[in-house]
Amino acid sequence: MKVAPTKTPTKPLKIDIEDDPPTDWRSIYVANIVAALATVQVGSVIPTIWPYMKIVNPNMTETMYGAFRGASALGNIIASGVAGFWANRWRNTKPPLITGKLLNIFATCLYLLIEVKSSAAMFLFLFYDIFHGISAGFSSAYRTHISMASKEHERSRAFGLSMFAGSLGFLLGPLIQVLFTFLGYPGISLPFGFHLNLYTAPIYLALVTSGVGILFLSLWFNGKMRIKQKKIALSPAAENYELQDYQNISVYTNGLNDDGSNSSITKTQRPSDEVKGVKVVRYDKIAVFVLMAAKVSVELNMLAITSLMTPYSMAAFEWSSADSVTYMSAMMFAIGGFSMIFSVAYVFFKFDKIIPERIALVCSLTIFLLFFVFTFPWAFLSETMPYQHAKGETAYFNQTEAIAALAASNSTGAELVGCNVNYSWCATTPRINVYVYNAALVFAIGIGMPMTHVNLDILYSKMLGPIKQGVLQALFVSIGQVLNVIGPVIFTEIYSLSGPTYLWMFEIATSCIGVSLLLLNFHRMVSFTDRVERKVLKHGAVVS
Repeated sequence: MKVAPTKTPTKPLKIDIEDDPPTDWRSIYVANIVAALATVQVGSVIPTIWPYMKIVNPNMTETMYGAFRGASALGNIIASGVAGFWANRWRNTKPPLITGKLLNIFATCLYLLIEVKSSAAMFLFLFYDIFHGISAGFSSAYRTHISMASKEHERSRAFGLSMFAGSLGFLLGPLIQVLFTFLGYPGISLPFGFHLNLYTAPIYLALVTSGVGILFLSLWFNGKMRIKQKKIALSPAAENYELQDYQNISVYTNGLNDDGSNSSITKTQRPSDEVKGVKVVRYDKIAVFVLMAAKVSVELNMLAITSLMTPYSMAAFEWSSADSVTYMSAMMFAIGGFSMIFSVAYVFFKFDKIIPERIALVCSLTIFLLFFVFTFPWAFLSETMPYQHAKGETAYFNQTEAIAALAASNSTGAELVGCNVNYSWCATTPRINVYVYNAALVFAIGIGMPMTHVNLDILYSKMLGPIKQGVLQALFVSIGQVLNVIGPVIFTEIYSLSGPTYLWMFEIATSCIGVSLLLLNFHRMVSFTDRVERKVLKHGAVVS
């Protein structure tokens, strides 16, 4: 799009960048309903996976758990790239979204086979994680749809609805899982050796929600990507100028109107202004890089939290598998509640107008920084982590004593709680207070995570401007998922060798770097519209 430039006027020009067609709210609502159903599944399944693994195979290690999560992330990365290319190629996000739901149904079937094929349980867990990751990768195409189906000034509301849908899922999922705990284990017998219990009920729920999602997408979702025809309209603000003081200059776009004619609009210019050379306005690559770095910082924070949240809590606070499901479900419910309040503020109260995206990002990364500071195993904490013992028996804080007590215990077959007796660091690692840890966890995930994700999504899509965003959105998703390929294995291995201390130090440093990059490049964290306005007011522009 070429704009004949002028000298900067003595009074500001009003610059409108209009996009067409209008926001497709129906498809956005449908996409978010489907996303909410998927999040209900995630919110109810997450608290059960690690405890279920420990029941099926007591020798399951944190490192193996991390390897499974890494395999899931790898599948997510590959599928996200394929979904982005597929959506761009066909200019339609519906096929990858439906494919994601079909793959999720296949993954849930693998999970249900675990109890009847116990000899292959670890392989089934692995393949469940892989196909679940692939499913999530294809389903990420809904981000592209929201970006391209919404007008820029309505983008905050569109992504606010997305956050609302996720919050609703995280609110309902754990609540449903709490109800599932009444089923107990092994639960209600079903034909062919299957059972309905607190570990498998969320998977049966996932089958239902995936089927409903396919129905909604097939009947009421329009996934066609509407490539916006961008226009730049430059006109003097009526309160500052007299319109007759300006002369018209044609502005030609790099495209055609629907009738095949050249697309053009006009700009007004003072007669005395001189026309200089045109400039090029593209999305700011440095700003995009900084946003990607901020995403990496947040993903590393979440990687540590999600990889170690359940194993660390069970070890430090002496939770059994059933305790873990109950307490984690309660925390997920609280997290969903906070996230719900936050998303309502974006959708109905225009929270983005109160706290702009770039300020919100600095605040959210600071919240993660504070989480790791408050939950760090500081030396002034007096109590260390207790070693494994049968639930209800005396806990030992010395490794040698714990091993001897465990060998002499009469509680054969009883579930063990506490820190693994093979970990020497348990005896020297201070234990954080259970209430401080869980309150900080709810605050970080319930407020920090949604604040980060919604503002990253909004600002990133605004920065890219009027282009097909499928591949770049997939890249944005994948850049965080790359860390999850080997990150869980590395993090859980470091945790097994030395505990949480060094990992928390690393996370504090990562958060500081992320906040610093945002502050140093704060002036660049603006939308494509604002970037064009700056360029045009300075020396005119070519927008492409």
